[in-house]
Amino acid sequence: MPKLSKREFTILNFVQCIVSFYCHAIVCLHNAFETRLLKNKVFPPNFVSNGKNYSFIVVAPQFKGWPTGADVNAVIDYAIAHYRVDPTMVYVAGLSMGGGATWKFATAYPAKAAAIVPICGAQAASLSNAAKIAKAALPVWAFHNNDDPTVGVLTTNNWIQYINSSTPGITAVKTIFPSGGHDAWTKASDPSYKENNLNMYEWMLQYHR
Repeated sequence: MPKLSKREFTILNFVQCIVSFYCHAIVCLHNAFETRLLKNKVFPPNFVSNGKNYSFIVVAPQFKGWPTGADVNAVIDYAIAHYRVDPTMVYVAGLSMGGGATWKFATAYPAKAAAIVPICGAQAASLSNAAKIAKAALPVWAFHNNDDPTVGVLTTNNWIQYINSSTPGITAVKTIFPSGGHDAWTKASDPSYKENNLNMYEWMLQYHR
């Protein structure tokens, strides 16, 4: 179990849990993703899905090195054990190195999360790993910028192509923004950004285990 301090958890409310994994350098330098939204007080207190209100616990661990799928799973187990988390509605999202960790977790524990959102994930795709996600019917919404100079967009394109060529229980989807460099997370995580009338969080809430 990775060593976790109280500072590593930003508790918004209870019921569901988004477990968001970051490259700690990005968090320190850019204050990105849900922690930035919480700090700026623009993360909504609840979201509506199928006529019901839901609130999230946002867990934002920071690792000293590249986390493994087991590291991610340990954090989820910790959150479930210590907070009022519905284990059937755990969502994993991550950016850059954290996006890579999201892919690693999904291939190691494909039936654990209710859905995943890898953003410019730094992890090469393989047909065998993608097949694990497809077989588990794990919902995937991946984001990337077409001009990303740090993690090439082909990484996300390959993941989605490989999953969808493996007869998935749920078709994986992707959003490729035309520009923005390595920062695809600001737009993707913005609650005002929607596709098919759903933002990232509302999309997550469609799914449970």
